[in-house]
Order: sequence, then C-alpha cells, then structure tokens
Amino acid sequence: MVYITFVVLLFKQKLMMKPILLTILGSFCAISSFSQCSSLDISVEENSVCAPTIVRFNIINAPSNALYTWDIGHGSTAGADTIYGYYNKSDIVNATVEVKLSNGDLCFLNKDSALIVNEQPKPIFWISKDKLCHGPDTVSLKDCTPNVMIRNWVVDGTSYNNSSEKLIHSFVTTGEKNISLITTDSNGCQGVGSVKNAVEVFPNLKFDFKASITNGCIPLQTIFSISSNPKTPFKKTYSWQFDSADIDFSYVDTPSIVRYSKPGSQNVTFSVYTDNGCNYEVFKPNYIKVGDTLDLDLALQDTVYCLRDTIRL
Repeated sequence: MVYITFVVLLFKQKLMMKPILLTILGSFCAISSFSQCSSLDISVEENSVCAPTIVRFNIINAPSNALYTWDIGHGSTAGADTIYGYYNKSDIVNATVEVKLSNGDLCFLNKDSALIVNEQPKPIFWISKDKLCHGPDTVSLKDCTPNVMIRNWVVDGTSYNNSSEKLIHSFVTTGEKNISLITTDSNGCQGVGSVKNAVEVFPNLKFDFKASITNGCIPLQTIFSISSNPKTPFKKTYSWQFDSADIDFSYVDTPSIVRYSKPGSQNVTFSVYTDNGCNYEVFKPNYIKVGDTLDLDLALQDTVYCLRDTIRL
C-alpha cells in the first residue's frame, strides 16, 4: 500500500517528489532497523553455575559487521558477538549489550538475571580426637557443612563414597593422617575441604613400675622404681601418687623412700607425660599391703631350761 501511494504522488506532484521520497525511505529504514533489532537476543551458556567458573554469552541472529558493547557484571567491554566472563563469587548477573549496526543504527538488548552464580561450598567437619597416644585406634567424624546432598570422605587413603553425615574410621598404622571431605550441595556445586595431619597416631608406650617391698608390717618402708621406660623422641616428665603414705606425690623418676604408717591395702598411680601432649598412666590398686604390729607381753614360767624342754608362755 505504501509503494502504490508513493507512485501516485510522484506522478501528480513532481515538485514534492524529493521530500516524499526521503520521508518514505526514512520510514522504511526505521522499520527495517527495528525489525533487525527485534530478532536479536542474548544467549547464556548456562543460567545457573558454580563459582569459580567461566561463562559464555553470545548474540542470537548476530548481524555481520556490527559492533558490540557488553556489560555482563564487570562494566562496559567492547567485543564481538560472543564474550566470556569469569565469576569467582556468588552473584546475580544482569546482561546488557549495545549493538551498533553497519548502517549506524543502535540496538539495545537487556536480560535481567541472565546468570545466577552460586557460591562454592566450604566443607566443615568435626573429629572426635586429633591425637591418638596409644597406637592405632578409632575416631568419629561428622560433616557440619549445611545444605549437603552428597558427601564423600577420604580418610588416610580410604574412600567412603555417598557417606552419611557421621562416619567412624579405624586407623591401622601410626603417623600423621590426612582427611578430606568432598560435598555437593542442592545447586550441584562441589566443594573440597582437606586437613593435612588432621590426626596424629603415636605408638603405644608401655610403662611400668615396681616396689622393693609390697607387703609388710607398719612402719613399712619401700622404694619405687620404673621397671619399663620405653624410648621416645619426646621429652618425658613423671608423676607418682601414693595413698596413705608419708608423701602424697612425687615428680621424679625414682622417688625417695616411701613410708607407710597405717595398716591397709594402698593404691599407687604412676603417670608419664610426653611433650607431644600424650599421657600414659599405670594404676595398681591395693598394690602395697601393710599389716598392723601386735604388742606382745611375754612371761616365762621357768627361768632355767634344758635342751629339748618345752617353753610355756
């Protein structure tokens, strides 16, 4: 219809031909540019991602010889019809792009919440004991990370896939033990938490002690000494505890003479502390047995006795 009107006007009004021609051509170009802009759109490689990551943005139906100015959360950037963005933290990204066509016309594209960047999970776990002083033993582990859908443990080289929140692990060797926890949250994002030397397993040191006398009448005197004192690279300190003796405590390897003045069965506790934080205790209940002394008043019936005579008291 526009084309037909244009021909009639040219035929009847030659003087007005040029203005009419410009007006119609200008309208045609505007319609053409609008049509081209309306066919453009912003496409995102993924709409929900896990940080840190790189995401691709591109223009659908990108025109040739056009110029592009993007803003994908990092400020204005001139580029092509495809651009990449790096994201290392949680964010909601609005994407905008200005497209300058080859004829100089501009197209403005906008996509709100074009990209959701989810934070990487930070696994947190609890250990019942971080030091095992009596050789290989068992520890309990608990995952304290929120919003976990899947968890995998690696404890001292042993893998526990699709594990529950709580885990029990038994070590079989001494040494420093590493623990890692890999979690996946409801957004599909995965995080890794690793603790080097999370648990230290030390050899079980067997200490023991003895007393020179363990049974006797009051007053009983005895000397305590260490009968088994294993070697260790760590510095050792000692502690003795005596029940109902003339001294209650001693802090040397060999205490001085210990005296018992009360009858009864007495406990003795011997403790060794190493500077790696371990404590070894030897407890001997009723180890010292002390009897009472009887005062006897004796009277002899005769004062002179011969060989093989019986003495009457």
